Amino acid sequence: MGLGISVGMLADLMENDEEGAEWFREELDTLNAVLQQNGLPGHTEPESIEEFMPSGIDSFPYSFLHYLRRAYVCVRKGIELRQGEFTDDDERLIDEFTNANLDSHLLVHSDAEGYYVPQDFPEPVSDDNLTGGFAGSTQRLMGELQQAAPALGIRLEGGKLPEDERNRLAEIDEDDPFEREHIVWLTLWEAAEHSLKHNSLIVFG
Repeated sequence: MGLGISVGMLADLMENDEEGAEWFREELDTLNAVLQQNGLPGHTEPESIEEFMPSGIDSFPYSFLHYLRRAYVCVRKGIELRQGEFTDDDERLIDEFTNANLDSHLLVHSDAEGYYVPQDFPEPVSDDNLTGGFAGSTQRLMGELQQAAPALGIRLEGGKLPEDERNRLAEIDEDDPFEREHIVWLTLWEAAEHSLKHNSLIVFG
């Protein structure tokens, strides 16, 4: 089992799984209630959408997400990026930083389930009724990916990912010391692009 990242879930379920679509509509009702309780507009999920087709992969081991989070924390702290296998010290580094900086949409989010909403709000929304416990902002997630990109050797131009760089990242290189970070970064970046283009949720599951 691994973390799957999708965009356009309602549209897909309406076409392929009627019962699943009804369940997802209930999820949307809960999400919208929580958003509105936090002074944010409700989200209207599109019922028809261009299929999300990532350049790389849309599913990877849950642990891979922690490698990107480790890199992001190092960037935010202004320290050299840690490499190699994820350790208990790395977990403490992330936990301590996250607890002190609850504004991060990459960090303050379940690593197994939940949503990113195509709305710009400063801090992740927290509520026990939400699947995963948190909902993040697609815009803020993309901003944090932009912050991490230079340290990971990812080239952006005007806040956009050039096609040649996209293609380079999609070709997984096992010799790259940041292979796992690149896999997750590209998948999240492309999910955020698709989310903003079609006003659709990013779904972890």
